[in-house]
Amino acid sequence: MKRSLALFAPALALLLAAGTGARAASTLPPVNWAYAFTATADRQVLTTQGKGFVAIDPEVDVTNTDTSDIVAAKVSVAYNPLVDPKVAGRQNVDNPYTLTMTLVDKSVAGTPSVSLNFKGRVSGTFSDGNANVTNVFSTAPVGSDAIAKGITGTDSDQTVKINGDTFRIQFNSYTAPPAPSTAGSTLFGAIGAKVTVNGKPLDNNGNGGGGGGGPGVQTTPEPSTMLLSCLGLSLVSAASWRKHRRAAPAAA
Repeated sequence: MKRSLALFAPALALLLAAGTGARAASTLPPVNWAYAFTATADRQVLTTQGKGFVAIDPEVDVTNTDTSDIVAAKVSVAYNPLVDPKVAGRQNVDNPYTLTMTLVDKSVAGTPSVSLNFKGRVSGTFSDGNANVTNVFSTAPVGSDAIAKGITGTDSDQTVKINGDTFRIQFNSYTAPPAPSTAGSTLFGAIGAKVTVNGKPLDNNGNGGGGGGGPGVQTTPEPSTMLLSCLGLSLVSAASWRKHRRAAPAAA
């Protein structure tokens, strides 16, 4: 009996620890927060030929609750006014950009906030009826100004604590803009991020408790479920070992 307990005692300890952590995260009160982005002065990135541009239009005044997928900015390509796309031809672009996020914790008195800078680079080509504009997020470490505000991470993955609530902002998605519209309306791509609040997971609607928005996510087994499976296997193995040990003298 002591031998069988020794086999599954470690798994039981891990199960209890994982369960405690999961309960702690799930019982945290919801955190209401808001954000607004501003872009660098050159948010309309001119093409090399100067006859078109890539526009990066930041999202502003959005409120969320807990962990959420967000849109930081819409992205579009266009020719300059009065330019005939068929005459202007293919346009090339290769420019960096900075998106400044004002993050506000609305769950505490005084609604404290912090500003974070995220950087990337758009490059590629577009023409009348075609667009191939790509995006690369910078992975350089944050500078001393950010560190002085308690921000850690890189230009595209930053963590900051606001009045006891921990926010991690990960720029992790990009949808390329379609070709310039010939119908007068503007079509958009997007730059997106995930904001994790106090380590809470996303729900199946792409957010942690309301607000936000984004694609649903596939769920994976929780650690406690996996450990229960392991514990069950340990018990089965222990029972099989005991049965084999009892049968051995009889066979002899």
